[in-house]
This record gives sequence, C-alpha cells and structure tokens, in this order.
Amino acid sequence: MFDDNATFLTTDRDEDGSKYRANFELYPYVESEEYALFKGKQFGEHGEKGARHDGICTVRTLRNSHPRFQDWDFYMMCSKEAALLAAEFNKLLMPRTEVRFSLPLRAEMDTAWNANSLIGFIILAFRPHRKRLKEGEVVVVEDFLGKTTSLYISDSGFVGPKESDILQAFGHFTWNFTNERLVICGLRGVRRKGHFRLSDPTIHSVSSENGSGVGQDFGPRDKGLDGIISFFRYHRCNDICRNMPTPTALYYS
Repeated sequence: MFDDNATFLTTDRDEDGSKYRANFELYPYVESEEYALFKGKQFGEHGEKGARHDGICTVRTLRNSHPRFQDWDFYMMCSKEAALLAAEFNKLLMPRTEVRFSLPLRAEMDTAWNANSLIGFIILAFRPHRKRLKEGEVVVVEDFLGKTTSLYISDSGFVGPKESDILQAFGHFTWNFTNERLVICGLRGVRRKGHFRLSDPTIHSVSSENGSGVGQDFGPRDKGLDGIISFFRYHRCNDICRNMPTPTALYYS
C-alpha cells in the first residue's frame, strides 16, 4: 500500500534525534492551491525504532512545482517557531488541552511512480490529480493528522466554525510573549485526547531588521502589522487570555 513512492533518509532529525525514510501512496489525499498531501509510512534509520518508526505520516509537497531544500525554509521556520511558542504556552498557562505542532522533516525523493505508465493512466482515470512527483524533488514528512482537518483560525485571524478558546488564547499569547513582535494564526488540525495537533501555521510579524510594519520575515503569508491587526480585529478574549495586554488604538491608526 505504501511502497509506490519513496524518499531517501530525511536530512532533519525529529525530537529524539532520529531520521526516517518514507514510503507513500501513488495519489494525494488532498490537493489545495499550494500543496499536495500523500499518506504514507515512515521507517527509522537502519531499522532503529525512533518515536515515529513504523508510524503513519503525511508527505507534503508543492502542487505546482518540484521544490528543493531552500523552498521549505519559511515552512520549517514557521513550524519550529510555532512549536517553541506552543511549548511555552503549555508550560506557563497549563491549559486543560495542550497545543502541539507537527515538526516537519525534509527528505529528497528516491523513487517516484511514472504517470505515463499503464498503471499511471489507470490511477489517473480513477483518482485524477494534478501533482506529478519527480525523483530528486524535496518533500516534507510530518504527522498524519487525518484526511479531514478543522480550520480553527484562518490566516487573517477569522474564527473558523470550530471555535476554540484555547487556540484563540494561544494566538493572543504569541503576541504578548514575543513582546508584540508576532502573532501565530492559520491554525488547522485536529483535536485529540488532551491536545490539539496542528500543522502549517501562518506567522505575521513586525520586521526584526528595521522595525517596520512590513512582514515576510516568515514568508509570503506574513502580512506584517496588517496581519497582526487583522488577527486582533477578529479576536475575542476569554478566561485564558483576558488579562493579557492587547494592542492600543495606535495600532489601528
């Protein structure tokens, strides 16, 4: 089932210091405007049983291109920053339900199925999709959150249909904890027993280089001060974050 596409060993290590290879399906279970997501399995280096060994994973790639390592720089940066701030949120505020982010690991494609083969034509007929994998392109291997995830807070801070006080407070906390430097939103994932598991966050930041309101320290989705203002326009404080400072009227002038 997962022997059709395969990666080399990841260049990044997980929280336990382990590297993994991934085998994954022929067709993506999700294609968005930006990404194609494939379901697979990951295996530890030299058969070592790291925390993720033999676990189900998501293999993420760009839908309309064949990315290289540098194309994932902002994605990795946002994921790591979100994970660090989530750990502080969990530690300092001790919410009933923790916030956790998937830590992606980059890997180069070893083998990719041939879409022009007979089996390729058959699969495309029954599972039409646009992404065509290429040997040598760089993908990211991360936690499988399920084929259906929930949008809790959009990139602009708009609250999704499954509103969560904890995730609302987490976004507010990130602005307060970083001394008004950034806000994390774009919170999509699943709620599991005792925690939210999230991936692909968006970070809006005030530029660290010149202190301007122009963003993109964290990539093209970083809308700078405009993104931070947008988040707080939609934000409603709750019992977790009500005593945290909020932006003054100067923010909106």
